[in-house]
Amino acid sequence: MLTCDSCEAAGLGAVVTDSRKVVMGDIFVALVGERFDAHDFLEQVAAAGAGCLVVCKETPQETLPAIPCLLVDDTLQALGDLAAYRRQVMKTVSRPLVVGITGSCGKTTVKEMTAAIFEQHWPSLQDVPPDQVLKTQGNFNNLIGLPLSLLPIGPGQKAAILEMGMNRPGEIARLAQIADPDIACIVNVHAAHLEGLHSLEGVARAKEELFVGSGAATTLVVNLDDPLVRACAERYPQKKISYAAEEAGMRYAPQVFASDVQKTGNFAQSFVLHAAGETIPVTLQVPGIHNISNAVAAAAIACAAGIGISEIAVGLGTFQPADKRMQLVSGKGGLHILNDTYNANPASMRAGLATLGRQDGGRRVAILGDMLELGPTSAGAHREVGRYAAGQGVDYLAIVGDFADETATGARMAGMDNQRIRIFQEKKDMAAWIEGLLAAGQLQAGDCLLVKGSRGMRLEVVVEQLMVP
Repeated sequence: MLTCDSCEAAGLGAVVTDSRKVVMGDIFVALVGERFDAHDFLEQVAAAGAGCLVVCKETPQETLPAIPCLLVDDTLQALGDLAAYRRQVMKTVSRPLVVGITGSCGKTTVKEMTAAIFEQHWPSLQDVPPDQVLKTQGNFNNLIGLPLSLLPIGPGQKAAILEMGMNRPGEIARLAQIADPDIACIVNVHAAHLEGLHSLEGVARAKEELFVGSGAATTLVVNLDDPLVRACAERYPQKKISYAAEEAGMRYAPQVFASDVQKTGNFAQSFVLHAAGETIPVTLQVPGIHNISNAVAAAAIACAAGIGISEIAVGLGTFQPADKRMQLVSGKGGLHILNDTYNANPASMRAGLATLGRQDGGRRVAILGDMLELGPTSAGAHREVGRYAAGQGVDYLAIVGDFADETATGARMAGMDNQRIRIFQEKKDMAAWIEGLLAAGQLQAGDCLLVKGSRGMRLEVVVEQLMVP
């Protein structure tokens, strides 16, 4: 990147990539994508008062005021380099703890649970912004989002918890290079993004890039329940903290684990947490046996950070599900809706349907959309989801998407009554069908609906239609 002697005098502000959000003094990085080119908005950015432009195309001086411009070969690379530099500067100034989390499913929940624990340990200081714990917001977990999540880090932060997503080889490696994590956790490896990664082994290699890119001083947090993560971790010499929540991992003597898992009502559960030779009861205000594993992962990360078991228990107790991730909302007619519409792959579909199947009393309805990016495995994966739904005692199955027929076929093969399976061409008709079942008395207050599909299916629209106004 070129240097610019006038930048310091300009009093530069935040690094921004969205031209609509530029304010006075910001550094605007002009990214180029498949469907957009931010260089088209440089005049708009200049008018908003940008203090500096990072570009990869020559800009005609006559069309822009005298704003410092840095000409680089690749603005996406430059964005990552800026964040990596910021990370290294803070490493010498205040040494904030940086956590990197990846996995095929559950990584956002583990990130949020870890944040809840860290915020218990490093609470917000009243009237002294910013918060001491920085975390990935929303889905800012890719080559654009992670740098933007990390760049605000400053002397006021004690920790940064960064989620790392990908859909092709090399992306996690780059994210690890930028973040330089002190603690690295691969939550699990499942069949996801197979269009770009081709096989489960390809997914495992891509996730392993986090451990490959971690330094000698990084602590690796290892899920012993997952054989691919377990095998991967054996190849690295760094200090490790292992965890398990299932019988599969318990035989390997995890350092952090759960026992005595109990339901406490339909939408909460408790367990006993074991860590560092101590035990403590924990209550989670979220359903789903898979969330016990997520909680134990967060506890293991917290142990790696040196946080005591009491603060871990309190932090997990305060955790609330992130938006569209097993989020309980009130539906029309007294229905309980589990909004899990953020994303879907075969493993997370099974987890969601298992959660639905564990609900006591009342009828169970699954409203499902396609799982995207599964490549040649798509048809078989959707048939298996249908079979699994039937096996979980789902009373009504509503399906939309290109693979809806496959899901329905799987459900019928597993013995589900065809009269209780409906395929829809339009999402809007799904809500009307549910309202019709309520009006006919076939559904009633207390019944539970799971709504789940890949992000591109946008099934949150159905949730919005069924929510209490």
